[in-house]
Amino acid sequence: MPHDPNWFYSTLAQSTAAIVGLAGGFLAARLTTHRAEIASARERLKNDFDNALIGIELLRAKVEVGSVRERIHAFLKEVDAGNAVAEGLPLPLTDRLPTLSQRVRTAPGTAPLTEGQRDQLGQFADTVDRLYHVLEAITPKQLADLLWQGRALRAATEPWLDEPAELPNQLPGSFWDELSLEREHAKLWYQQVRASHASLLGRMRVFRARLIPKTFYYLLGDLIVFLIVGTIVPMAYLTARSTSGKTLLLLAFGVCAVIVVVILLVEMLQIRRAGDLSRDSF
Repeated sequence: MPHDPNWFYSTLAQSTAAIVGLAGGFLAARLTTHRAEIASARERLKNDFDNALIGIELLRAKVEVGSVRERIHAFLKEVDAGNAVAEGLPLPLTDRLPTLSQRVRTAPGTAPLTEGQRDQLGQFADTVDRLYHVLEAITPKQLADLLWQGRALRAATEPWLDEPAELPNQLPGSFWDELSLEREHAKLWYQQVRASHASLLGRMRVFRARLIPKTFYYLLGDLIVFLIVGTIVPMAYLTARSTSGKTLLLLAFGVCAVIVVVILLVEMLQIRRAGDLSRDSF
């Protein structure tokens, strides 16, 4: 009496389906728990990221180009008219540095400015202009991408900003001594922005490594292989009264299996998107 192979294929399909169901349920539950853990860690990192962006925005507002040029133009107009400028010229890069005091911001006097002094004012405005455009190019998306790639913030168009600042130990003795250091002041301010970015890099590397453990991908790959080899293929070998009915049943089962796999994969990809800190959520 010939053996009926349907018993083998049926038992294999049922056993594999049970294993796939258990493994799929475990993966779904683990993804839910993992998502909550990632959300908690991301919230702390996101707060620091937003604070770094606020710092960049405040500095960008501080060195707003139009305002600087207007101050310098108004200052020159007053000096050329022979009017006293008791408060001096409040410059955006120097008036808040801790190494400077109010006394070094006294007006240079009402005497006509020399050509060299006017050039210094023009160079200062140019330096502030260049710093402003570097800051303007730092968008939330760019900063988030650099963090994701583990790269430091660099001023590609103005490499001098990445150089160490060289300020004298003593306070400048005059307004013009202070003004001559405008490039060094710009470096200091920009390097504060770089420092806030660098402080996030190490934490971001640890966070990124936690997003989706490799075991999740391995388990999902095993589920796909089990579904195809252990369930769908054996079901195709089972005999049925209606060939068309069996085909429709296999098709429906395959579609449902694909939907489950896609849902799990989408959930994993969404968790991976938590690394993009320019988004409010993931």
